[in-house]
Amino acid sequence: MQALRRLYRAWRLFRRRGGIRNTILLLVMLVTLRADAIPPTEYFDQRVHYLVSGRHFDFVLWEAAAGLHLVAETAASPQAYLTEAQRKAVVVDYLARVRRIHDLEWQLNRVYSTQEGENAAQAAEPIRAELRSLRQIQARRVDLVEGIVAEQVESVLIAEGLGQQGYLWPPVEFCFEPLPLVLIISPRDEIRVQAEVHLKPGVPLDEWEAIEDRVDTTLNVSSLVTEIGGLSTYPAMVYETASVNWLMDTVAHEWTHDYLAFHPLGWNYDTSPELRTMNETVASLVGGEVSKLVVARYYPEFVPPPSPPPAQKQPAPEEKKFDFAQEMRTIRLRVQELLDAGQIEEAEAYMEERRQFLVSQGYYIRKLNQAYFAFHGSYATSPSSGASEEVNPIGIQLTRLRAQTGSLKAFLHTVAPMNSYADLLRVLPGGF
Repeated sequence: MQALRRLYRAWRLFRRRGGIRNTILLLVMLVTLRADAIPPTEYFDQRVHYLVSGRHFDFVLWEAAAGLHLVAETAASPQAYLTEAQRKAVVVDYLARVRRIHDLEWQLNRVYSTQEGENAAQAAEPIRAELRSLRQIQARRVDLVEGIVAEQVESVLIAEGLGQQGYLWPPVEFCFEPLPLVLIISPRDEIRVQAEVHLKPGVPLDEWEAIEDRVDTTLNVSSLVTEIGGLSTYPAMVYETASVNWLMDTVAHEWTHDYLAFHPLGWNYDTSPELRTMNETVASLVGGEVSKLVVARYYPEFVPPPSPPPAQKQPAPEEKKFDFAQEMRTIRLRVQELLDAGQIEEAEAYMEERRQFLVSQGYYIRKLNQAYFAFHGSYATSPSSGASEEVNPIGIQLTRLRAQTGSLKAFLHTVAPMNSYADLLRVLPGGF
């Protein structure tokens, strides 16, 4: 089994955005070709990479280091000697410390925001001391927690029929990791991911905006630097959260991408906007479903309470709560209308006006533009996507397909062989 894991890691390392092969080809092109001999897409990508030079995230080095660490971790498997009750206690305690660390980091930021000089240093010292102590404890527990959670998610996937003879391919593997930032670039006259570049974690916020301004001005595009919660490297990178529900969802979501990487739907992730959305929506649906099963089985006290029944009486207009998802759908539809009419500046002014309104409602969106909708639109089940049947019906269509297929295994086996959006339409009744 460990040999299979190593083989899969090597394959992912080679395949990840072309791996070493594409790096060598790019160097050859830069040395031997004139700019007018480079295809437009490659030339555009080169200009983007030049504009963020020095801030790229190095996947090759990361995969090499993570692979070596994973081999050692898999060989040790300390969780094998713990009972289910002990495993649960280890994970719950770890997440509680994550929550405390996040709280202390917020306190530290508040100290330096409200005090200066010696006063700030004195107020910060006990906070720093507790942070150091907690991080030392976490460093000793992190491998154990990752192993426990991976096995719990894997056991549910196997129970859902996705394994063979007690084994799952690919195995569930992840690590808590500071995730790279992602730079999303969309054309100004349409909403589409034209380019995506991963940046080193820890780039300060003011530099995000400097990168965006530089890219927008130079290339006449719409760009957005944003954080992500997980990334389907192998092992997958996962943000260190205090929520057991979010953790299980993200681990299962990223595993789904790893699973699809062996099938046509995953191979064609970047072929079209529709296929990108199909991949992300499938992963979101699987992640959400598996998360509920894992939490119910291993952490039942963390199962979210059921949604309250709908009110029998409709509230008066002044009593209605602000509906973020509906507002985003309205904005997305109006932006599409303006862009279709060639009114780019009007669309951008409208998005900024609505962004300010959203901030007034407590939704602190830093930038609302074409790139924002291009990125979030890939996650068609997310309220931030603004997805609707008029603009992007894929989320609704895949949700309906999941309901029709009966089992998680049948759903994945239905969607994994798809090469195009037309393949999805063909399996839906009446083409929808």
